[in-house]
Formats: sequence, C-alpha cells, structure tokens
Amino acid sequence: MNDDKQQDKQNKETKKQIILKRNMYYDTYDKESGDGFYPKLRTTSGICSCKNIIISFILINYKSQNDFAWKQYDNSPIYGFDKFTGSQLLESLNKEANACATKILNIGARIIYPVIPEQTTYKILEDIINTSKKRTKTF
Repeated sequence: MNDDKQQDKQNKETKKQIILKRNMYYDTYDKESGDGFYPKLRTTSGICSCKNIIISFILINYKSQNDFAWKQYDNSPIYGFDKFTGSQLLESLNKEANACATKILNIGARIIYPVIPEQTTYKILEDIINTSKKRTKTF
C-alpha cells in the first residue's frame, strides 16, 4: 500500500508543468499594420508605440525525451524576435526553471528561436510566390 502512495506521488510530480511568465513589450503599429508580433524584453528608447504584455511559456518535450523547448502558452502568435531577444529570453527561462531547453516555439508550435531560415515567414512567402509564378508560366 505504501508503494502505491509513493507511485501516485511520483506520477503527480512528473505531470507537474513548468509555466513561466515574462513581461514583454511590442510595437502596436507593427503588430496591427506592419510585419507582425515581435515582442521584446525591454522597451526601445525614443519614439515608440510600445505596449506592455505578459506572455506565458511552458516547458515541453519537443520531439524526444531529452529535447526540451519553451512553447508560448497564451496571447497572439509570436512571429519572431528582434536582435538578441530570443537568446536572452531562452537564457532567462532556462535559468529560472533550471532547465536546458534549446528552442522557443510560438503558440502554433512553429520554432521562432533559433531562427531556421527555411521556416521563416519570408522564406515561406517567397516559395509560395515562386511556385505561383511557375504555374502561371505553364498555362
């Protein structure tokens, strides 16, 4: 009976999820009319239409037992990060959770850090445009 209680306790501990929140900033103009949602850890100096937002990230197993990633848990899908935001965010999440994740995924499970050129929005759009140009030439 004692072994069953210990096993239940272990199962609950392994099911415990690590969710961390980060106070981030984004440019409202870019999100609504520009390139998309690219939050930062700090506001930029000078003129900026930046808004504050709290974004949660959950630690997950990515594709194998030893491959961990932080996945965006709420808010609008993040398109990517400017400059050093991705590396700084990954480092701060790992440090707080004492984890060793190697990537960050958006809410739709797309890798947004580190940047994989073949999976960027611009590359995907370029491929779509090139494919459509080829189709029009054949007709």
